Amino acid sequence: MNPSRKAGPRRVPIIALLLWLCSCPVFADEAGVEPQTRTDAIKQEALQLGAKALGLESRILDRSGPGTTIYLSAGNSGASIVGVNLVIDGSPPVRHLFDPDETQALLRDGMYRLARMGLKAGAHQVHAEVLLQYAGDTEPRTLSLDDSCEIPDAASELVLVPEGKNWLASPALKLHQQSAASGDVSSAWDLQRLWSAVNGPAVRDGTYRPGSDGDPRIGNARFFAETRDYFKAIVLLMQISAQAHDLALPPEYYQVLTSALIDYGTLSWAQDTYREALGAGINAAAAAALRIRIAEVYYQRNDYAHAQQALGASPSRRDNKQLTGWQDVKARILMAQGRFDEANGLLKATAIGADFESYVRYYNLGISLITDGLVPQGVTVLDRVGTIVSTDRDMLALSDSANLVLGSYLLQHGQGATAIPILERIQIRGRYSDRALLNLGWAWLAPAGQKQTRVMLGDERMVGPPPETVGALHGPFDDQNLYQRYHLRPFIRARLDGDKGAKTKQALAIWSELIGRDASSEPVQEGLLAAALALDNLGAHQEATELYVRAAAALESTSRSLDDSAAYVRGEQWVGDVLSAGNESTRFDHVLRNLPKPVVAMQLDNFIAGWSFQSGLQRYRDLDALAVNLKNYDAGLTRYADARNSPTLDDSKPAPVAGSDQDTARTVDSDSEELLATRSSVVELRSRIDSSKSQEVVALRQQLLDDLSGKQQLLAKLLGGAQLEVARAYDGAMQRSD
Repeated sequence: MNPSRKAGPRRVPIIALLLWLCSCPVFADEAGVEPQTRTDAIKQEALQLGAKALGLESRILDRSGPGTTIYLSAGNSGASIVGVNLVIDGSPPVRHLFDPDETQALLRDGMYRLARMGLKAGAHQVHAEVLLQYAGDTEPRTLSLDDSCEIPDAASELVLVPEGKNWLASPALKLHQQSAASGDVSSAWDLQRLWSAVNGPAVRDGTYRPGSDGDPRIGNARFFAETRDYFKAIVLLMQISAQAHDLALPPEYYQVLTSALIDYGTLSWAQDTYREALGAGINAAAAAALRIRIAEVYYQRNDYAHAQQALGASPSRRDNKQLTGWQDVKARILMAQGRFDEANGLLKATAIGADFESYVRYYNLGISLITDGLVPQGVTVLDRVGTIVSTDRDMLALSDSANLVLGSYLLQHGQGATAIPILERIQIRGRYSDRALLNLGWAWLAPAGQKQTRVMLGDERMVGPPPETVGALHGPFDDQNLYQRYHLRPFIRARLDGDKGAKTKQALAIWSELIGRDASSEPVQEGLLAAALALDNLGAHQEATELYVRAAAALESTSRSLDDSAAYVRGEQWVGDVLSAGNESTRFDHVLRNLPKPVVAMQLDNFIAGWSFQSGLQRYRDLDALAVNLKNYDAGLTRYADARNSPTLDDSKPAPVAGSDQDTARTVDSDSEELLATRSSVVELRSRIDSSKSQEVVALRQQLLDDLSGKQQLLAKLLGGAQLEVARAYDGAMQRSD
């Protein structure tokens, strides 16, 4: 093994099913379909209810008078915005400090909605300060604006944006005034798109086409989507559609909506909006990208039939990026369905670059070939992935995985001499090193086996530089295959001495490194037993007995840890430690940010990383975020219900709007029944969400307990064997003393 290579990452790429190493079921449990269906129904119902609540709020505010909505945009400035402060006519300031995700969202064409104010028609004084940082700045700077703004007697938008930083001008904060066009503005909109394509997204004064890139609400929806506030993004987009009446919405509207629905997880609805995007004229590359994303989510749910249906026809070969992505998802679907022969043909036809994703596909090809019975070809592919020279952590982990799978396969098929050099390539402190050391020791004791030959795969080029000279793993795709000029010489084989004692000593030398590691690791425990058995065979009975005692102690300690882990899972603390994202948030966060204490985390590590637990975790997190969103809606509806006699009804406490207090109160009174009904629906849905969350906890708890029980049963067998050997050793010692 190579001690100079650093440990690989904990992130595992999506790879093929290792049928000879894993006995887990390939397809989703039928019982797992129902929780997903239930969660999807709740999520869709929540969207309808959110749209209803937002529409009611807008109607109340619109009846109070024309509203002015103020947004903040980074435009094409490239500035990282840190914070903002806005005051209009001396009203209470609107302030916001942006977290890193929000700063990035503004850089990616997002717009932040600062406030909606009911401002009378006429001049108003605007004071704004934006804290931002340009590339090259060592510290953030402040841009200020003090200006008079003429507000029309109609709803409009104001957009704050930093502009003008170039070699001719210093940066300044600008205020642009916009409004939705009531008629066709397609020509102006097309010119704006052309300008933005050449110069980057820019904010302009004037009118915009509802739902277009120039619509500030689309920018606000993009902001929500980039910060994983998918519920807010979709509800806002639904409102745009409701307010558009009979106007045809442009393709970018449907593209943003479909993308948000995919991330939100309502796939059936996403497919419907995808078809609307096609009708609106979305381009072929964007359409293929959406199809691939929908299919990917179905695949992650183990719903392979819907994944294949959503994937649709292959993109054009002219669009290499989308074609490669399509082939990747298609191949994984075929492999999951056991259709390895079809997957082989597809993976062989996929363009291979020098990037990580390309090597993952090549890894999958190797697994697929072996599983389909084409062993020499599959072994050759895995060997190529296992010999990649790289400093990239993900690539090192993939290379180690390929070497472990290949070496273990050869070992299981009696090819010990060929397995040894392959297992020695694995990082000695990487995530696969414990299992690799254990197998490497066994390889020295296994039959040498026959000479293994690398074979031609048909993807080689015999001209140009050899593959080992390709150094840039993140470089652009090459239209020529990078797997070229591979030598077809036989695999290197270790020289296995015919003397059994010498081979046993070699295995013991390897296992001595393994048994000095953390005894809670399963390969270390197995290594203790293997080393003890080897010492026994060499006649070193005392040393063997000592190792058996150590192994028994380690197994007993692990058994106690499993009992502690089971007690922990039966309690409630793990729900907060593992399932909760750490704080109440409207954002849909599926990343596992917290873990229980290390001893428990080690026992649960593999299962928590598996599909079944991750699916339940995602459903729980989605329901949790929905509950917070609906809680906020309930608070907002309550405020409107309680403020029916107030002349000011919006969230920014603006100056009074035109009209008498009596007219305003009467208008709100007419909506009181709908307010009550909507609030009641929100409360009822929140109750069902809490019930569904509880069901997810019960199901996940049982899965964890089942996993721990299986480990305990295996451990009991190993412990029984170790204790038996200890007892035999002591009995033998007593007989010899007699």
